[in-house]
Order: sequence, then structure tokens, then C-alpha cells
Amino acid sequence: MRILIDNGHGENTPGKCSPDKRFREYKYNRVIAQRVHDILDSKGYDVKILVPETTDISLKERVRRANSEYTKTSGKAILVSIHCNAAGMGEWKNAKGWSIWTSKGQTKGDKLADEIYKVGSKIFPMKGRKVLSDFKDGDGDYESNFYILANTKCPACLIENFFMDNEKDCKFLLSPEGIEAITALHVDAIITINDEFNKNNLKSKILVGETKKKEGPHGEKRSNYLSDNLKKLGFKIIRLKTGTPPR
Repeated sequence: MRILIDNGHGENTPGKCSPDKRFREYKYNRVIAQRVHDILDSKGYDVKILVPETTDISLKERVRRANSEYTKTSGKAILVSIHCNAAGMGEWKNAKGWSIWTSKGQTKGDKLADEIYKVGSKIFPMKGRKVLSDFKDGDGDYESNFYILANTKCPACLIENFFMDNEKDCKFLLSPEGIEAITALHVDAIITINDEFNKNNLKSKILVGETKKKEGPHGEKRSNYLSDNLKKLGFKIIRLKTGTPPR
């Protein structure tokens, strides 16, 4: 499964900063996106930053890129859009907290958002940070037809990583602890989602003649860490071989 990381906004986007100008959203989103990318890539996951540019790319172009990746992977892609929230412009506000959004109604992004919400609900309260929830439809995510959510073909969600115009939230965002926690949220949730998607490909190998490949059927990514974690919990791991004999 291909993981698409969308880092919101750009250096030319008006506003999108803390009242004291110490925090620039476009820059912060790219820091988190790059950290998440590098960790997932080092673990062997198929991950791609949707907007490598520092300038803002239109929502229409972002959607085009995401849908192109969805087609290339035969529908095996997800999108996580990284943002920070704001309650107004130019002065400190009282609104605070972390939230996650999907498009309206029952969508393919709901399961993705549910998993990320679970991780956020564990990580942030322990650090004294507020998690915002909307359980009107039975889950904790908020719903809105944001362009990138409503128009991408792949399961997608948008994360608002706290309020840049709340002094305490902003301080947390800029702290090493905050950067580490927000990075861990994305990484841990995406790994769980990816391993669930690939749960039938536990450390699988493809053998074609004398050629060996560490992957699942039809080029799918295999799940490396789910097997390791099950083994640590005391489960016995054995290998089941299936195959087509020479004809």
C-alpha cells in the first residue's frame, strides 16, 4: 500500500502563522511530513510526499497527484493531509486541541481516521493536550467536504495538529516533545493501518524460479513488523508455503 503524505499550504500562502510569527504552518507541516516519511521509508514502507515543493500547490493539482498514485497502485493507496488549526487571524485565541477530519457521510476514509483518532486519544491526553471529538455519527472524527477529502479516490483524512494561535498549543507544537509526539502519532497509526491492509502478507516471499522477492502477491508490500510483534507476545510463527508447480 502506498502512503501519500500531503503537507498543507506553502511559503506563499497568506497568513497561516502564529500571532508572534514564530510559527509558520507550511514549514511545520513539511517538517512533520519529512520526519514521518523518513521513519516509514527506513522501515520499508511505500511512502511518498505529495508536495515536495515549498510553494503552495493548488488543491486541484494535489487531488490530481493523489488520484494518479491511486491509479498507479491499482487502488492501494491512502492519503493523510497534515495541517495545523487556527481560530482567527492576528491575535491569540482560546480555541485549542487536536482533531481529525473526513468528508461527510460514510466514506473509505473513516477507518483510516478511526485508527489515527485512537492513537491521538492515547498520546496527547498523557501530555496534557486536548483531543477534540465529534461523536454524532458514532466516531470521533469531524466531517466536512474539504476539497482534498471530497475529491480524492483513495481513503483520505485531514489532521489538524492543534491551534497555532493558542499560546499553549503553539508552545507544544514548537517544542521537541511536541514534534516527537506528533511525528509518533502519524507513524504509529499509519503502520497499524498498513499492517492491517497487508495482514495476509506476513513476512511473505515470492519465489519465481531461482528469484526470491520479499513482497506479497502482485507486488504488494509485505508486513514485517506485525509478525515480529506477535512473536514478542509469545505466538509461534510458522511459514505456510503455497505455490504453482512447473507445467
